[in-house]
Amino acid sequence: MKLVKWEDDRGNVRASLLRNSDSEDMAESGIPVCPPDLDLIDWNDTKRILYNELVNRGLFTWLDVQKAQSELDTVIKTVFRQKIISLYKDKERADQHTK
Repeated sequence: MKLVKWEDDRGNVRASLLRNSDSEDMAESGIPVCPPDLDLIDWNDTKRILYNELVNRGLFTWLDVQKAQSELDTVIKTVFRQKIISLYKDKERADQHTK
């Protein structure tokens, strides 16, 4: 099997598994391989958590951010990492139940 990446008509990069003998033009017909669906993130909850972390770390102004860029990086990484890891775990559980 080979992994082929392709772009759909909406501009999203997709990946599919094809037999080694299949042409890459058949990518849309292959077995889809994808990360979790980011639409499953509760964006309102994520915004609330992000906002609260900005307040807790005293990042109120552009000057605050310039002085503490590593703090901003930490906030972003922490909030989004947790959400995305949860999606991967949920997808793994769902995939195990369908086997």
